[in-house]
Amino acid sequence: MKIISGLGVIAAVLTSLSLVPQIQKAVPKDSTGDLSLKMLVALFSGLALWIVYGLIVEDVVIVIANCVGVALVAVALRLQGGTSWRNDEKTRIQGGVRCRLMTKIIFSTR
Repeated sequence: MKIISGLGVIAAVLTSLSLVPQIQKAVPKDSTGDLSLKMLVALFSGLALWIVYGLIVEDVVIVIANCVGVALVAVALRLQGGTSWRNDEKTRIQGGVRCRLMTKIIFSTR
């Protein structure tokens, strides 16, 4: 069972961080023109549904991994919209806090 859990954690980390190279490429340009908006919206929707699923089955790895993914896609979408994420630190912090709070609230009732 430990091998399966380890595999899940590795998969979650790799999947969650898959957008990091794209974000690193887009941030200096403040543009994600080479990324498809439809792909970002589809990815965001899929990750959001994984969070809901993780909450339902009470799997903290699924929830946290997909919260990271949603945050990265949100940065890409923000850049796609032409608004610099660097000028909106308050929004980024609030999004991360909300995700941590949601996870804490759901899993503290066990």
